[in-house]
Amino acid sequence: MRACAVFLILLAGCGQQAANQPSASAPRGTLAAVATKPKPARPTGKPVRVDAYALWEAFGENEAAAEAKYGGRLLEITPANATKVMKQGGGYVVGLVVTEYPGLTPAQVAGLSERERRWYDEGIPPSVLCKPNPSSHAAAAKIGDKTAFVIRGVLSGKRKDTESYKGYVVELADCEVILEK
Repeated sequence: MRACAVFLILLAGCGQQAANQPSASAPRGTLAAVATKPKPARPTGKPVRVDAYALWEAFGENEAAAEAKYGGRLLEITPANATKVMKQGGGYVVGLVVTEYPGLTPAQVAGLSERERRWYDEGIPPSVLCKPNPSSHAAAAKIGDKTAFVIRGVLSGKRKDTESYKGYVVELADCEVILEK
């Protein structure tokens, strides 16, 4: 009887994808590959202000400590460098780039790996990804090279991404895009 119950439980779960696994059709190493983790509850109260680079670096140094410090809290993120906004499934993903290539000599550029050369030519992929809530889609669409803004969102966590700088990204959900005047 016990074996039958286990078989039925296993059978009931067949064909269902785990909630925290990206779909097989999501392209890897792109903004479209934002994790499908369950949406965390939006906390209330004063947001914790943090620079995108500081948040990302905290997860690289000690993921557990960063999760303890920032998890479950409303974060207000200031962009560090460049920003990339991509349409995804009727909404947007705002990607914050945390590092840039310094000026390189032609000899240094010639010595770059294929991936590094792509990053040098096209820009380094974002390392902090924010999924704006529907009320912020219009604001996200207005983000340009010289747009001053902050993002308020809830930490989703760190995700391995082999196409990103240092192999991981930090993700936020239920983000509000606040354009500064």
